[in-house]
Order: sequence, then structure tokens, then C-alpha cells
Amino acid sequence: MATTTNKKPQAKPKVQNTMKGKSVGRRIADSLRGVVAAIAGRPLMSALGFMAILLLVLFFIGISILTPRSPGTEISFSQAENLIATPNGVQQATLLDQDARLQLVTPTGQQLWTAYPTSNAYTSQLLTLLNKYKVSTVVNGQPGKVPLRFVVQFLLPILILVTGGTD
Repeated sequence: MATTTNKKPQAKPKVQNTMKGKSVGRRIADSLRGVVAAIAGRPLMSALGFMAILLLVLFFIGISILTPRSPGTEISFSQAENLIATPNGVQQATLLDQDARLQLVTPTGQQLWTAYPTSNAYTSQLLTLLNKYKVSTVVNGQPGKVPLRFVVQFLLPILILVTGGTD
């Protein structure tokens, strides 16, 4: 005698909607409480996470500061040399040492710029050319960019890896 049992499939328990009847402000407050509770439950991990985010933000700010920017119109290096060699072609020249850029101002006030290779030979060649044609020249060594470049290229990436790599 085989007995068969007819079992009814068990109904899944209903999940109650805890958000029903709550205002948007109340929902946001509940969500924020949850975030605060999660942070309070793991303060060290939360601090390291916030530090990693802060370091990433500082990294991208540093990159944007290090990006060369020059006012005016870009011209080729040979055009700049020809303009310098032209009598009264250039009124003022500024060499941005760390950016490897030459900024020129013409007698009409037009601002021009060109990039040049980051070689002391080219810098020397430019200074000789500018001196030969008696162009008023300023060399901006950009001293703040050297330590910032070190921090952005080496120090911040290491710190980001250290703070972001903890689980």
C-alpha cells in the first residue's frame, strides 16, 4: 500500500513594503541613517575609503594644474623663429621652463605661443635668437611645478594604491 501525500506548495511569505506611506524626506532620512550606521560600524575602513576618494580628487586637481595653458594662438616653432627674426616682429617673449612653451606678444598686442622640445639645447638656442634680435625676454622657471609634478606622478598614486587597496 503506497500512500501518497498531496502536499500543497507553500506560499512565499509576503514582504511588506516599508516605504509605503513615507514621505520623500522621511525616505532620504532613513537612507542617510543607514549610511551613517554603516560608516559607524566600520570607522577605519570608512576613513580609508574617504582618504582614497580625497587623494583621487587631489590627483586630478594636480594633473589639471600641471597641464600647460597659454593665452593666444598656437603657432609652429619655425613660425615663431621667423617672427622673432623679423624686425619689430615680437615685442615681448616669455619662456615657460617647465611647460616648455614660448609665449610671444607682437607689437599689435597679439598673443602667440609655441611648444619647444624640453632640451637645454633648444632653450639655449631660443635665448640666443631672442638676444640676437633684442627681444625683451622673461624666463619663468615655474618653481612650484617641480614639487607638484613629483607629488602627482609618484607620491599620490602610491598613496591611492595603499588606501584604496585595503579590504
